[in-house]
Amino acid sequence: MNHYIHHIPGLLQIKNPALKNNIAGLDHIRNQFDGIDGIDYITTNPLTGSAVIRYYPDIIPPDRMVVLIDNRIRPDHRHESSESSRQKNEMPEYARCAGDF
Repeated sequence: MNHYIHHIPGLLQIKNPALKNNIAGLDHIRNQFDGIDGIDYITTNPLTGSAVIRYYPDIIPPDRMVVLIDNRIRPDHRHESSESSRQKNEMPEYARCAGDF
């Protein structure tokens, strides 16, 4: 899956074609970061398939923010079993896009 992450301390942008017009996928991203101390705001744009997370680097160090992305929305690049791959392919598109980062 092609994705783009732009990160400068305090501002992180995620863009993925699978998130275009994907309200459920963007809501998933928003929910993963909502309520975390140090997150100022999260905006999403279904037309571009992007999310912008503004955070306070003095509360969440930039390297920790990268770890949060890895743990919460980026893909697990380990090899999938054929059974889990089959199940994933049977899921509706909106249900698997956010996890396909």
